[in-house]
Amino acid sequence: MYTIDDKYEIIKGFVIGCYRFIENEDTEEHFWVDVQNCEYYTYNSDDYNEETGLLGGNNWWILLPFKPIGTTITEENQNLVKWFVGESSKPGDEDKEWDFDKHSIKEK
Repeated sequence: MYTIDDKYEIIKGFVIGCYRFIENEDTEEHFWVDVQNCEYYTYNSDDYNEETGLLGGNNWWILLPFKPIGTTITEENQNLVKWFVGESSKPGDEDKEWDFDKHSIKEK
């Protein structure tokens, strides 16, 4: 997953920040400075269940930043960044845009 609908591409960098949200546990998304650390601590948590994919019995989502293809993000146009689900306990949610107000997949 590096492009969404041929309109958005993942923001690339030495370190890529992300958010993680855990259903029924978090009241807001938690920012991680490095997506690799977020993934590591998600999959290697004592609360992670390999059979169900749940974290402490709850669904979870890792959200990644994307930008319009060919755009350089600056301070003036940072509102163009959108957050899409990169990984989740619910595979059908991957590549869908996230709604930070509702803490769920954005409805079309």
